[in-house]
Amino acid sequence: MFLYIELWKAKEAWLKLTPEERKAKIDDLLAEAKKHPITGVIPFSFKQVGKTLLLDGVTEQPIVIDPEVARPPKFRYVSAYMIPTRDLITKFEDRVDNLGWWWDYFEQENAWGEMNVMATVADMINYSGGDAPAAPSAVSKAQPESVQEPSLFQQWGEVMRGRWVSDFTLDGDGPRPAQGNNPAASAAESSSRWILDGAALEGEFRLGESSGTWLTAWDGEAKRITQNTVNSNGSMVQTFISKVGDQWVWSETATYPNGEKEYGTNIIAIRDGGDTLEHHHTNRTRGGQPLPDIYSKWTRISK
Repeated sequence: MFLYIELWKAKEAWLKLTPEERKAKIDDLLAEAKKHPITGVIPFSFKQVGKTLLLDGVTEQPIVIDPEVARPPKFRYVSAYMIPTRDLITKFEDRVDNLGWWWDYFEQENAWGEMNVMATVADMINYSGGDAPAAPSAVSKAQPESVQEPSLFQQWGEVMRGRWVSDFTLDGDGPRPAQGNNPAASAAESSSRWILDGAALEGEFRLGESSGTWLTAWDGEAKRITQNTVNSNGSMVQTFISKVGDQWVWSETATYPNGEKEYGTNIIAIRDGGDTLEHHHTNRTRGGQPLPDIYSKWTRISK
């Protein structure tokens, strides 16, 4: 999951417009947003329910920066969002360009990055200048002595537990369909189960001739679901799992034996009352080179 910040201020050309002309431009902006919504982008917005303030995540709520703020930026307005994938970030940024007039009237700067507190702390410790992220550090990731798993982790475990078959493989022959509900004949299979009285989820998979084993648990320090996988090709994968609306989103980093990195995002939709999972593995890169998207459908054959 990425945090995305927009900061902007009016140019002289905007100040020269009448209030009526400005309102027409804003109406154009709102109409464009309604006409071409970008599903998955979550505004940092809130709504009042009784005496409780809840995250809304639907309606954009930009603010005017208060002049009393310590060390104010050079901008007047700001808005913030959570965006699950890099592909959505590109679409989100294009929406302003599609207006055709925004840059004539406003100066804007953006900032975004993955919401990963340990990576941020590691970068602060190891950063030596330049634009590239700092190398990972040995910052401790020790868990609290006692962690009570939140309902989010319990939800994810119930989504994943059981035996599954899928309709694709990653061998040299490329994708091929699964053969009914027979795991032995299917291109891919997976199974997982609760262990340690529900403190973790353990599982394994087979994709063609490849296989792997994973362990999933709630990270009480980072406040998120974390999964670590070891694969038969010697690679290791760290996955951070979040829920966006009714979908689940994985942010994955794989490290191969030669040190090469692969990054990707896996968007998972739940179908058929939870017995079908549709995966869209996107934003994939390895060694800095883009990789094609992978689509797959998994069917649960037993719990």
